[in-house]
Amino acid sequence: MVTEALPAVGFAASLALALAGMDRPQVAAGWAVAAAASLIVRGLIGLAAARQGAEAARAVRQDVRRRAFAGLVASGRAEAADAAAPVEGVDALTGYVARFTPLRIAATATPLLLVAVMAVASPFAAALVLLTLIPFIAGMALAGMAAGEESRRQFDALAQLSGLFLDRIRALPAVIAFQGQDRIAAEVARASDDLARHTGRVLRIAFLSSGVLEFFAALAVALVAVYCGFNLLRLLPFPAPEQLDLARAVFVLALAPEVYLPLRRLAAAYHDRQAAEAAAPMLARVSGAQLVASREEARSADAPEIRFTDVAIAYVHAPAVIEGFNLIVRPGQIVALVGPSGRGKTSLLNLLLGLSPLTRGQVQVDGRRLAEARHFAGSVAWVGQDPVVLPGSVRANLALARKDATAAEIEAAAKAAGLTVALDRALDERGGGLSGGERRRLGVARALVKDAPILLLDEPTANLDAAAEAAMIAAIQTAAVGRTVLIATHSPAVMALADRVVRL
Repeated sequence: MVTEALPAVGFAASLALALAGMDRPQVAAGWAVAAAASLIVRGLIGLAAARQGAEAARAVRQDVRRRAFAGLVASGRAEAADAAAPVEGVDALTGYVARFTPLRIAATATPLLLVAVMAVASPFAAALVLLTLIPFIAGMALAGMAAGEESRRQFDALAQLSGLFLDRIRALPAVIAFQGQDRIAAEVARASDDLARHTGRVLRIAFLSSGVLEFFAALAVALVAVYCGFNLLRLLPFPAPEQLDLARAVFVLALAPEVYLPLRRLAAAYHDRQAAEAAAPMLARVSGAQLVASREEARSADAPEIRFTDVAIAYVHAPAVIEGFNLIVRPGQIVALVGPSGRGKTSLLNLLLGLSPLTRGQVQVDGRRLAEARHFAGSVAWVGQDPVVLPGSVRANLALARKDATAAEIEAAAKAAGLTVALDRALDERGGGLSGGERRRLGVARALVKDAPILLLDEPTANLDAAAEAAMIAAIQTAAVGRTVLIATHSPAVMALADRVVRL
């Protein structure tokens, strides 16, 4: 974008010389051709910059979306509100990479460069433009601060709507069975209205800030035009610091709007930055498991000790779900967490994945503090009630846990988990063709492929019949060998498997 300043200077100079040489038609025509050529070159530079930005944005989207999906799969579960991250969240990065980032560089260098060029022809006009940049930049800053918080609220509303819609679609058979469709439709409508309200606020701020910035830009150019006109007519109400001729006056007038153009473009693209900043926390959260999993220092080589000391977990605007919890899980031990629903069993497991807030206390894995590591997802294999299934073969779904897993390792994991279906069987996003027990065993097999030293299981036998539960327990016994295991469960059979039962 900075390179556009050179054709702008060439156009201004050619236009000034063409008008100044009107008494010599051939000379004026030559400069007119040069001015047209400058415009063509500028257009080509802009086109190349746009293509380069789009290509960079495409590469970033692919990389971040891959890591987001991998992080969701590696965690073994996903909050419905996180469903917006790989789609809307990643798309929010497009404008930031393709437009805002190059425009920010251009807005920093180009105005000062053009003011310096203007100073060669008219130092006073250049000083006038430089002074008018101060309120323009102040207006941009105020508009950005006003739009930032509202953009974050808009993206939160979008994530909540996406999560709500996904949850209700998953539960559609139950909703219809219990005739709850009217209530669900009202919930989705309220969430949609909330998103529309926040979107309207963002647009109002954008329109208002755009109008204010356009006013300052037009006022500054008008001041330069008035100065140049009165200077040429020798009608300035103060002693003229310089005497302009037609060529210099036209040159300054042609360059004045160009000084503000990069800043106006940046202001127009500023919402791209706000959208990206609003999406960044969710993207970091869902991709965190995969990012940490790639760092060898983040995982323990052997079954570690897990220590909970005076742990409290409380979500925003809600009472604490865990208060004063203490537990030491010895290396290689299997501990079952039992208790009524809502007592915090899953929240304790989520602490190690960074999905629950540690309000007070400390969690340590082999002496490494959660407060410093943020989460231990790289050392954790997760088996949830509803393992994530992506479109593709069973083999491909197992390989998600570890990209470098060999075919033999995948087959061995499937066999050890009791997953007897053909590994080449094609699955849809719902895991079509797999029973509930087979999906659970797929989750266990994925945990075996990952080969992490900590194994977390959330209600692994819930809603399974006696035969499927027995098969699942056998798979858990195999997966638990050489690992430290925490299981949230209501099942007496799973409790019998554990070395220790902790009641919440």
